[in-house]
Amino acid sequence: MRTQNESDLEKGTDNEEPRKAAGFEVLTADRNEVIILFPTKYYMLGISAVILIVSIVCWILTKIIYEYFVWSVFSMLSIGLIIFLPEYFSNIINFAIHLCYWIAFSLYVFVKILIVIGNKQDTIEKIKAAKPNPAEQKAVIAELETLVSYVLGCSFVILILAILVTLLIFRFLFFYYKNR
Repeated sequence: MRTQNESDLEKGTDNEEPRKAAGFEVLTADRNEVIILFPTKYYMLGISAVILIVSIVCWILTKIIYEYFVWSVFSMLSIGLIIFLPEYFSNIINFAIHLCYWIAFSLYVFVKILIVIGNKQDTIEKIKAAKPNPAEQKAVIAELETLVSYVLGCSFVILILAILVTLLIFRFLFFYYKNR
């Protein structure tokens, strides 16, 4: 006995409804898909540039947080490779590597935020124990509060932008996975 689809194929008609996208399939996107004015790959490059600028500002203001700069330089290079050499770096394997890199970067920034928040109160207690003069204590604690606010502000901005780029790379990777 023939099925409905087999008899439709013989007649040259197709009564089958088109398949609807479900779940994460809605998130798939080609790297050249336009969002508002530009292709998505240029948004990723712009976000990487903003992360680089914020990391430089954070390094200048705090004089101790330079790790973000190293991560952001490599992130700019990775996005640049995707954009400017797509014939070599725009495939499913490279997008999987880039996704892992951006997830690691986001986790690093998140852990750094937790470390700064966790060590803040311990550092204040050490300052109070080491400096018996209340005027010196207040000055050092005020400087510490300023430093912590710079680090946390820069870290939160970098974290939000890194998560955004991670989601965009996930979209590309899922697109390549669906169209392999």
